[in-house]
Amino acid sequence: MKVVLALAVCAAASIAAPAVAAPGQILSTTVCLFDADPLCQLPDWNDDGRVSAADLPGSLRFMPVAGDEIRVVETAAAVMLRSAVASARLDKTSATVALGDAGGAGLTAALPPRLKFGATTQVLNGIGEVQRLARGFSASAGAGATAVQWTVEFQSPRTLRSRLRPADSTGLTRVSSAVAAAAGERFYGLTERIVDSRGASELSPLAVGALDRRGEIVKMEVVPTMSLYTPFFHSSRGYGVFVEGTMTGVYDLAKSDPNAVSLDFEFNPRTGEHGVVYFIGDYDTILDEYTALTGRPFLPPRWGFLHLRWRDEHRLAEPARLDGVDMNADFVNDLTMYETLGIPAGNYEFDRPWTDGYTDRGYEGFSSFRFDPVRFPNSEKMLAALQNRGYHILVFGAPWALGENAVAAEQLGYYAPRTRILIDYTNPAAAAWWSGAVQSLIDLGISGLKLDRSEFAETEIGDAVPSLATDVFFDGRNGRELFNGYTIEYARVHHDAFKERLGRDFMHYFRAGYAGSQQYGIFWGGDTPGRTVFGAGPPTDLGLRSAILSLARVAFMGFPIWGTDTGGYYQFGDRDVLARWLEFSAFCPLMEIGGGNQGGGQHAPWDMPTEPAYDQEMIDIYRYFVTLHHELVPLFYSLAHAAADSGRPLVRPLVFDFPGDPAVADLWDEFMLGDLLFAPLWRIGERSRQVYLPAGTWIDYWQPRRRITGPATLTAEAALDRIPLYVRAGGLVPLAVSSAVTGNGSKELSEGRLTLDTYPLGTSTLILREDEGESTFTLSDAGCDAGRCVQLDINGRPRGYIVRMLAEAVGAVMLDDQPLVRADSLAALAVAESGWFFDAYAGRLWVKFATAGADARLRAEAE
Repeated sequence: MKVVLALAVCAAASIAAPAVAAPGQILSTTVCLFDADPLCQLPDWNDDGRVSAADLPGSLRFMPVAGDEIRVVETAAAVMLRSAVASARLDKTSATVALGDAGGAGLTAALPPRLKFGATTQVLNGIGEVQRLARGFSASAGAGATAVQWTVEFQSPRTLRSRLRPADSTGLTRVSSAVAAAAGERFYGLTERIVDSRGASELSPLAVGALDRRGEIVKMEVVPTMSLYTPFFHSSRGYGVFVEGTMTGVYDLAKSDPNAVSLDFEFNPRTGEHGVVYFIGDYDTILDEYTALTGRPFLPPRWGFLHLRWRDEHRLAEPARLDGVDMNADFVNDLTMYETLGIPAGNYEFDRPWTDGYTDRGYEGFSSFRFDPVRFPNSEKMLAALQNRGYHILVFGAPWALGENAVAAEQLGYYAPRTRILIDYTNPAAAAWWSGAVQSLIDLGISGLKLDRSEFAETEIGDAVPSLATDVFFDGRNGRELFNGYTIEYARVHHDAFKERLGRDFMHYFRAGYAGSQQYGIFWGGDTPGRTVFGAGPPTDLGLRSAILSLARVAFMGFPIWGTDTGGYYQFGDRDVLARWLEFSAFCPLMEIGGGNQGGGQHAPWDMPTEPAYDQEMIDIYRYFVTLHHELVPLFYSLAHAAADSGRPLVRPLVFDFPGDPAVADLWDEFMLGDLLFAPLWRIGERSRQVYLPAGTWIDYWQPRRRITGPATLTAEAALDRIPLYVRAGGLVPLAVSSAVTGNGSKELSEGRLTLDTYPLGTSTLILREDEGESTFTLSDAGCDAGRCVQLDINGRPRGYIVRMLAEAVGAVMLDDQPLVRADSLAALAVAESGWFFDAYAGRLWVKFATAGADARLRAEAE
């Protein structure tokens, strides 16, 4: 029987890839990637999938590959794989795998792996017997003690997995992989840390680092305090690479060799294999494939997107009275000032120290899971005061067992090896014991945890994760494997403990994470400074700069929900820094405000470490941007639903949405949030910045009559209370408005209704995802003369709406072909059951109505 070959591993030219003559010596050869190469032009093939050399010059007849199907073809020189969307070709001589898309365009070449046995390096070459598999191949290389079985298979049409399994791994310490790096190719991801140095991050940050990691050497070792790491990067050429497991490694991103990216990792003798996974697609597609493999991101409850207030330390002092009861004075100050200043309630976190018991500085508490009655008198009443005001409550946690907890952990044998502080979460009994203790917090009314630490620290063992090969944990993994893996276990146990009791109605946020941690919570960016040298040095704006860059980095890492210590963990020393950080954090999925109190002040605009201490301008900025963040919760939550399904980041560097625009390829300080483009400022004293707007029409959010046609670079003026903010024309922004603070509505008009802020141009659609299901909103000018009407089609659950729409002149508004009544003012519209008001000065149409069924049509017509 003859079968027509379906293969597209070819493209328009050849790509240089190494063949090995001797260990460590790399020569060049050519790998077929393109249709023009005769080796790629395979005609019919036989039942066994093999094509003889005599068949190669024949005419080319492709059979399409559909769905999940994988085609595997072997010739004397090569093995070729093809899915509907990707392709790969193993050159048997060089042991190089060329990767391409379905159309045959070459993306990169995975170069021959190298295995290090002590001082000897074996380069994989000379492929021997090949066994064709249903979705790939398995090949032998080497002989005797250095024999290796190499398996390459499509896990999905876009995911190719490569596994090396030595016949004898005795003495094997490291495995190096590499991919070819093309000129101009960019690499994204790996770490939130701006540079692979703690000194240039937490202590005295520098204006270094970029979105593109090319030219860097990055260690894959989870260290404090900016502790999100993934052994996973994206290429601007349309592929991604992920190293499986949790062993430590080093990425050389075309620094030592400008033509290659190398991935040098410790070998794991426990598993006996080394795996590298290649993804093919755009950035969103790669994240979808990556999180399908490593775990879908955690979806917080809707309340998790409200802002979070916390203090690093609620001070021991004379109590103050609230609700007729004595309580911690700092706590009372927070609640009373929020109420006095009209700042909306959100979430409140009690940071360390909050428990009783152990008193050593730096480790206060963790003897129990009880509030310290000295620091927090009447804690039950205190928690009730929060709940009665609409707050959800979180507390600080760490993997530490001290005091009375230490007695139990010691007696039961639940400590990690070589430590008398850290729990061995790989021990199911220890995990169950700890989970039961953690669940006692739920009975107090606690809805989540801020989970700190769990990453390695370069100190004596102390609270560091045991990281030696001789540190064997309960499940058999050793310290080398748990160096990066401990933080995943830590997250899993705390997630599962709360999920067992609360279902989805909880949220933990973590400082540290590795590949897979995204399943268990959301993340914040560690001890970002507002002052240098642990808060003892001068003020700096470079901590805010590093936070902005970190947000861009984590978008590529599979951590879609992230925030930062607003004002800096080491507290700001210049009021500009707090203002600009508040503006930036308002557009981050996690807006959390708090940190240390170095230099006085409490990260609060009514208690500033700068003059004036009671800062009315800063109070207004604080209130405005906290309120705006709350209004954006429907947008954040809808995007979070999508992230939980696909890994797609909520906040996106522009290169995600405009990948073909070279101006955004390394642009790290502008972002898309739905249809909003925001461009934070970070320099002290800065009141304007350059903003790049990609192709399309953009509307200045602050001056909505101003439209800009992109691509364009402009100078955006930004007073201290403004952040450059633009809306994509055609944009629909869902809002939850409950006050008049931002001008997006009012309590009387908007509360309890979904506000749709719309910017009509052509046809555009918003799919709003909520716990109750999906709603679809489509803006168009269907059936209208140009510019004469706008139509909003709604498909979703019945509810009340406020539609706010840019318009020049409005003569009539109809809901399902029935005219709505025109109101004389916005105040009149607020008390009406339904109707519309046109603000001619602002160029805004306001419409109030409710839907009774699943479908409705709103139509606004010009005069």
